Amino acid sequence: MDELIIQKKGDKKLIIVLESNKIVEYYEVSEKTKSKIGNIYIGIITSVHPKTNTIFVDIGLSKQAFLELKSLDKKYKKGDKILVKVKKDETSAKGAKLTTNVNSKDFDLPDFEKIKKPRIIYLSNSLEEKILKDFKGKIYKDNEDYIAKFGLETELEKVQNTKIWLKSGGFIVIEKTEALTAIDVNSGKTTGKKQDKKEDIVFKVNKEAAVEVMRQLRLKNIGGIIIIDFINMEKKEHEEEILEIIDKEKSKDHTKIANCGFTKLGLFEITRQKKLAI
Repeated sequence: MDELIIQKKGDKKLIIVLESNKIVEYYEVSEKTKSKIGNIYIGIITSVHPKTNTIFVDIGLSKQAFLELKSLDKKYKKGDKILVKVKKDETSAKGAKLTTNVNSKDFDLPDFEKIKKPRIIYLSNSLEEKILKDFKGKIYKDNEDYIAKFGLETELEKVQNTKIWLKSGGFIVIEKTEALTAIDVNSGKTTGKKQDKKEDIVFKVNKEAAVEVMRQLRLKNIGGIIIIDFINMEKKEHEEEILEIIDKEKSKDHTKIANCGFTKLGLFEITRQKKLAI
């Protein structure tokens, strides 16, 4: 049975999803600074920059938010009101990133003429609410220390590990860069029976790695382009089975994943939409 633990720890709330007693999703949500992602505002344009196709907008936060468009036309000018949604939270260096891709079916649009200053008109559901809405298993969210009760301390310490050992003796290494996440599969200490062929041993490690990689993507909430360097396989049917395993495992994820399959260089490419902690 799948299990969900929601537990407070200091000024954070821990959200843990278990499948077959194994952690597959883990989030730390600050109780002090909640994300604004998904919130919808009527903002006031403070400046327009045609050379960079950027608009700066006051939505009532500490920094000016910004909107990047493919092209700007004359309809955008300083002082105008604009309907926007927060796409990325503000950081210490810059304001929140906005989008005009807004679905107004969830709220009533007020009269723009009566609005004199920035106003929030739709508050996005929290990550906790979103997970609770979709979750089908048993939920633990009382004040009890379920992390200790379920003996999850050691597993939680490993959540941020970039080197993950497999039962076979192989391991995977996860390396994040600005452009993508690279995952390398290694045979490590893997040994087989005397009669086992090298291809069979390699295939065994790759199959185990495929399952673990998909778990790690959820566990670490990795988004964007992911390149997996499986150990080279000689048989085409083995590559096809790896693809089937990844397809099966991605169905357990609750965010959008696209398999691009093996490239000509033998690398496996995936894109994953990061689940946003709001």
